[in-house]
Amino acid sequence: MAKHDIFSVHGFPPLKIRKLKKRKKIEEDPHVKSLVRSKLLLNKELNVLLAETITLSDGISRLLQLVNRKFPEGVLSLTISDFMFIFGGNKEFFEFRKGDLANLILHSLATRNKKINKNLIVKFNERLFQRLVESSDKIQDKVIAFEKKFGVKLNILDHVPIFLCKKCKNLFCVNKFERGTCAKCSEEINSATKTEQRPIALLNPNVKVFFRQNWWLEEGVARLLKKRNFQVKVGVYVLGFSGVEHEIDILAIKKSDHIRVVCECKDKEVNNSDVLLFMGKMREIGYNKGFLFTTSNEVSKSVRELAEEYNIRIIDSVLEAGEEELLRKMGF
Repeated sequence: MAKHDIFSVHGFPPLKIRKLKKRKKIEEDPHVKSLVRSKLLLNKELNVLLAETITLSDGISRLLQLVNRKFPEGVLSLTISDFMFIFGGNKEFFEFRKGDLANLILHSLATRNKKINKNLIVKFNERLFQRLVESSDKIQDKVIAFEKKFGVKLNILDHVPIFLCKKCKNLFCVNKFERGTCAKCSEEINSATKTEQRPIALLNPNVKVFFRQNWWLEEGVARLLKKRNFQVKVGVYVLGFSGVEHEIDILAIKKSDHIRVVCECKDKEVNNSDVLLFMGKMREIGYNKGFLFTTSNEVSKSVRELAEEYNIRIIDSVLEAGEEELLRKMGF
C-alpha cells in the first residue's frame, strides 16, 4: 500500500498526499532547478525556446544513435523524417535527392541492399557530422540569446562527445570511444589519442520530461500563489473520501485569509469533460473552490458557465498575460 504524507494547516482538514518518486527525482535535478529558479516558467518566449530545443535535441539523439551502428544497417533504419532532419527540411531534402548520394541511399532503403560503397559511407558521415554540429550550435545560440535578453543563466543543456578520426576528420563514434577502422582513410584507431573530440549540446532529458509532462505550468502557477503567501503542494496524489487516489496539480492554502483552493493546469483548450472531471476531484478531496488554468486563448461560453456552476474559475491565456494580470484574474 502506498505511503502517504499529511498536508496539514491549522484550521483546515488534513489531507493524505504522496508524490511519485520519479517526479521527485526530476524536480531535484539541477538542470530542472535552474529552469525553476529563472522565475520565467510562465514566459511565452521560454515556452517557445524549450519547444524548439526539444525538437532539435530529439533529432540529435536520433542521429547519435546512427553513428555507433554499423553501416549500412544504421542508414537502412532511417525514416523519411530522419532524412528530412539530416538534410535540413523540405527544400534542402528535395534538392539533396537530385544528387547521386541521395539516389544511392534511397535505392538501398527501397531494396534493403546492404552493399553500399565506401564513398557513400564517407559522404553520409560528413553530412551527419555537419548536421550534428549545426543543430548543436543552433541550440546553444538560442539558449544564449534568451539568457542575454532576460538576464538569467539556464543550466538546461547536456553535452555528448563525438569522436573524429584525427588523421582525416571523419566522424568515427559518439558518447564513448570504441576501437575500429576509419571508414574514410582506413586508419586503425585503437586509442582515443588517435581521435579529436567535439561536444554536441542537447537539452537535458529531465528538462524534456518536465516540459512535456506540463509540470512547468504547474510550478509556474504555484509560484504565483506563493507570492500571495499560499502554502502549496504541487504534483501530488491525494487520497479521496472514497479511498481512491486523485492526481492533483496544485493544492493551496492561505491560513491568514482562511482560503483553500485546488488548481488544474492544461496546456490545451479546455472542454466540458475537463470541467466535470476537475469538479469530481474537488468533491472527492473536500475542496469547493477551484482554478482551471489553460494556455489556450479561447474558452467557450458554455464551458465557462458550466465551470461557474461548480465554483471553478477558468484562467485562460496563461502565456499571454503577465503575473499580476493572472493574479488579478484569480482575485488575489
